[in-house]
Amino acid sequence: MYKVSVIIPFYNAGEYLIDTIDSVIEQEFSFKDIGVILIDDGSNDGSSFYARLYARKYPNVKLISQTNKGLSTAKNKGIELALREGSEFTFFLDADGGYNKNYIKKCIEAMEKYPESAFVFGKPRFLGAGDKQPEIYNLPAYKATREISILDADAIYVNHVAKFPRVLLQGGWRTAILENYRFNETLTISEDIDFIFRVLIENKFVFCKEIEYLYRIEYTGNSAMNAGKNEWYICLWETFMPLYRNALELYGFVPRFIQQAVVENIKALFSADVNEKLALEIDRGKLDEAMSFIAENTDESVIMQNVPDHWQRMYFLKSKYGEPNITRWAPIPTFVMNKSGETDSGLRLVYLGADPLLLHIVREKGGILLIRASMRCITYKHFELSVKADFQTDVNELPPPVEHERLYFGGREIFPRKYYEIKIDPGKPNKVGGSSREGLIRFLLLTDYGISVNVRIEIKENSGLGYNMPFTLGDNYIVKRTKQNSILKVSPFTERELLDYCPEIEPYAELGIPQKASAAKFNFLKENILNTFRSFANRRIWLFMDRSSETGNNAEALFRYCAGIDDGIQKYYIIPDESYAGRFAGLPYMILGTLEYKLLCCFAEKFISSFPFDEGVTLQFGIDTEQKELYEDIRNFKKLAFSFFRGDIIHIWHGVISQNISLLNKFEEDTQLIFSGSKPEYDYISGELRYAIDERALRLTGLPRNDYLEKVKNNPNSQKIVLFAPSFDRNYSRKDEYSPEYKYSGHYRCINSILNSQELLGALEKDGYTMYFKPHYILRPQMRDFDLDPRVEVVDGDADRYELYAMSDLMITDYSGIAFDFAYLKKPVVYAHFLEKPNFEGTYFSYKDDGFGEVCRDIDILTETVSGYLETGCEMKIDHQRRVDRYFTFQDAHNCERAYEEILKLPDTRKNIFE
Repeated sequence: MYKVSVIIPFYNAGEYLIDTIDSVIEQEFSFKDIGVILIDDGSNDGSSFYARLYARKYPNVKLISQTNKGLSTAKNKGIELALREGSEFTFFLDADGGYNKNYIKKCIEAMEKYPESAFVFGKPRFLGAGDKQPEIYNLPAYKATREISILDADAIYVNHVAKFPRVLLQGGWRTAILENYRFNETLTISEDIDFIFRVLIENKFVFCKEIEYLYRIEYTGNSAMNAGKNEWYICLWETFMPLYRNALELYGFVPRFIQQAVVENIKALFSADVNEKLALEIDRGKLDEAMSFIAENTDESVIMQNVPDHWQRMYFLKSKYGEPNITRWAPIPTFVMNKSGETDSGLRLVYLGADPLLLHIVREKGGILLIRASMRCITYKHFELSVKADFQTDVNELPPPVEHERLYFGGREIFPRKYYEIKIDPGKPNKVGGSSREGLIRFLLLTDYGISVNVRIEIKENSGLGYNMPFTLGDNYIVKRTKQNSILKVSPFTERELLDYCPEIEPYAELGIPQKASAAKFNFLKENILNTFRSFANRRIWLFMDRSSETGNNAEALFRYCAGIDDGIQKYYIIPDESYAGRFAGLPYMILGTLEYKLLCCFAEKFISSFPFDEGVTLQFGIDTEQKELYEDIRNFKKLAFSFFRGDIIHIWHGVISQNISLLNKFEEDTQLIFSGSKPEYDYISGELRYAIDERALRLTGLPRNDYLEKVKNNPNSQKIVLFAPSFDRNYSRKDEYSPEYKYSGHYRCINSILNSQELLGALEKDGYTMYFKPHYILRPQMRDFDLDPRVEVVDGDADRYELYAMSDLMITDYSGIAFDFAYLKKPVVYAHFLEKPNFEGTYFSYKDDGFGEVCRDIDILTETVSGYLETGCEMKIDHQRRVDRYFTFQDAHNCERAYEEILKLPDTRKNIFE
């Protein structure tokens, strides 16, 4: 018999389980008085191996194994064993959680002090989130230990603890209480919430200020999480509705504690994921019935206070009151809620706030003003955008961009956003009147009642009018904000107009120079704006830039080609810092962040980059907002760059276009040219993604850097190297930031297994080969996690990629896009797909049918495949060579030439106001 039982169910918990069990063993409370009950719910990742080690070492550690039946069954088995052993107290511990050293001791002391309570809980400290504690636990009410009821008049505990109901389960429980309660094994999700609230309705509990539970928020390796998203919605009618009904039968109302906890959980069901399968599986009738029942019995104040997202809140209120309707006479966005009852005026109006008309792009080129805008559908479909201008105007609703903001609930999109493209010709007055010299543009909402009301406009930062700039310059016109937040003004671009607006840019014109010790400020645009414009008005300047932290991509390849052409155009390549200068000796370059660079960004004719214009003017990643001087300098520069830049944005893709298509969103950037590297990719963009960009912008030229690869192909320099170049894990990897959670991920285990495979490394060594490990630059902060075999050499981050390709004979990767470059050389590629990751599948590229090498699902198959290539001298198979030829449309070393000629075709439409 043990005084304490600790129940730890686990499913594929990995190495987390070791730390979790150790936190129990290391308690100040005597471990010999603790019985640890481990329940393996069908793990297949090796975590059961760790559990067996502890069970063999400690007689008070028991291991129970079951097929994958779910957490409810596992916890119930633990409860049965705790009751049989007669333990006085029982604890539930997540397989990835943990205890502070005094946790059990303090819990027991609190329960002995409050003998009427069912359990005790403390403050959660979230692991995987910077080891932070929720701010609510710093409030005065949490400074004292006390007994609580969900009917407690002091709502502060009720209000805040309801946001983290799972924390309650992780406390210390009186085992005798568990005689009357079990987890509902028919539930595959939210079984803990169901269990907790059935206890809370009938019992008191204790908050203890002295204990902390270590709660990991990033771990998802439990059986419930693998059940599929459908179950998350089923919990509305299988878990939450019964909770509400039980409370109504017992009290006649639903306690606020339960309301808030349920609302918090429903908030998590709103998703940005498109899931057609889920939409078909969901029982729509039950879902709508459950939402209506729960919302009707939830106080409006709970919804308004706990659902900050406007559109989620509106969905809750719609479920509570019925479909909202815009009245004929009420100002937008006041809604009549059908079930909300009547007031003296006959209707109850519920003010929900409004989503403004969002202006994504505001640019005038060649005399045509282009505005791309979007707005939420307030009542699904009962509105249209109306634009009233003093000029000829054309408004078209467009299909949503490929990657755009969506809000889903139950697999169904709610309140879809409408997208518009507005083209205005300021040189042509409308029929009513107006002037070609200047005029106004008004944005209105046309309701289904046939009336129009003004719409508040909001402007995205990356648009020409972003960052609250008062105006943006076009080729022939200046577009200005007005005091009315639904109106823009257009005026001809003249010296007088420019001077009139100089005082308004003063707050933004002080650009710092964050170079070495210099912190000088200057006001060149404010004090010398005409001279600055005069000096740049007749200059043709092209800027080339790759990522703000690296060189050597498509922009550099094209720059080196263009730099040798005498065409009267000044061309500059942007380097991250002075350390790169040696590589560009004899070539015109600019250093990122200098005054010269900032001037060129404001006045260049073309900005040619393998990454977005926004990244080019950001200067650096990861600027700490506490570095106020540097941060404000960069922010002010961005304001000016977006407001003053009148040139063309030309995008040379940094890699292969597949599912990462965010840069193709024409509502994010007004790109004039996009170069595609292959015919399959081109067809995919112009077909499937034809609405993502302006159709006239796409060109099939081949990627400029492939011209370098042709040189490598013709001059191989094989040094018997196998290059291992994996991708990175977006769930954990952050540039320049170490993630302590990464070493527990599947991505880490896959990479580490390859780096330490004695069979694979032995095969390489036997045939005289060396493995070079080239981690993705975002993965570099995690290098301390890897156990590197001495036979593995890590490639320096600044290594020349083309020289590396020339030296290597074979590449091992998972899903990295650089495999396309390597395959271009007709050298073998082997894919280590130990983890499923649909990077290209479902688009235009299938690893099985189009890949340039074998797909290996485990380390044994990978070793066997690589060994086969070593025996043949690492020669790419004929079938894979054919796939290379089929994919790469151009293999003639003329990609740069084609791209350059396409850029030359773009006219420079900028007006010189000094002529």
